[in-house]
Amino acid sequence: MMDFSNTLVLSLAGKDKGRIFVVLKTVDENHILYADGRRRRVEKPKLKKIKHIRILGSAGIADVSKATNGMLRKATAAYLDTIQKSNQCTEQPADKEG
Repeated sequence: MMDFSNTLVLSLAGKDKGRIFVVLKTVDENHILYADGRRRRVEKPKLKKIKHIRILGSAGIADVSKATNGMLRKATAAYLDTIQKSNQCTEQPADKEG
């Protein structure tokens, strides 16, 4: 069984589809518990099937068992910030004909 703890994931199904979360715990070979610190808090993580998520990368939290809602918000915001910066770097200005 793989351990997905401390991993950023993208939800692929359900009412949270398209949102980014941090995996708090791997329950069994088919399920994880995750939260994002906003709608889904650490105090009440969501049980989700692994087949309904896409792994994005490491969350970078030292000890996910002691994670706070603020830590989760910072981890997801940092990931979104790096994605936005990489998109800005790859965009090329359109040719202007004059």
